[in-house]
Amino acid sequence: MKNKCCPAYNKSSEKCVNCKYEKENREITAEHIVLECKSFYMTFKLVEPYYLKQIHNMENHIIDEEDIKNAALYIYSYVVNGAFAVELAMKYLLTLANIEYCTGNKGHDLLDLYKKLSVNKKEITADRKVIVERLCELGHQNEETIIKNLESLKNCYIYYRYLFSYGSVGISGFLGVFVNVVCNYAIEKAKSLAEGSDE
Repeated sequence: MKNKCCPAYNKSSEKCVNCKYEKENREITAEHIVLECKSFYMTFKLVEPYYLKQIHNMENHIIDEEDIKNAALYIYSYVVNGAFAVELAMKYLLTLANIEYCTGNKGHDLLDLYKKLSVNKKEITADRKVIVERLCELGHQNEETIIKNLESLKNCYIYYRYLFSYGSVGISGFLGVFVNVVCNYAIEKAKSLAEGSDE
């Protein structure tokens, strides 16, 4: 990571040659990412009850016109904010572990980001283990079904942000589980790291 303020910055190679400054820059970047994650996650949590109520009513064959209108109104915010929040949560973990990920539209691919959590680096191993355990327990999944679910959700941020361009798309109930598990984990980790640095 380039840092022209770093005393070890090497102008000819355009990079920092002192890993201490690179690590500090990475941690600052990660702090910004997790702050954005919290912001989008908070919005997701505000609209989640409206969406879940409609799903509950549909499963129980309850027809409520107001709930149907609310579900139609809030589905976009639910998916877009949730997908972006969980994208940022994974990017936070990957940034801390110094694992590169795509940017631009490719950077919204939830499956690609999730697979990067499997990179064989000790900095990310514990994170992945906890996330997989929670997804299996709370989402009634196994590692294979997690991948299958994410294959169908991988571009949901783009699809729901521009749904008028794509026509009809759907999401599975796994999105909510995935967003809640990964975002909560990342936010917990950020809090724990911040408290540790205060001591």
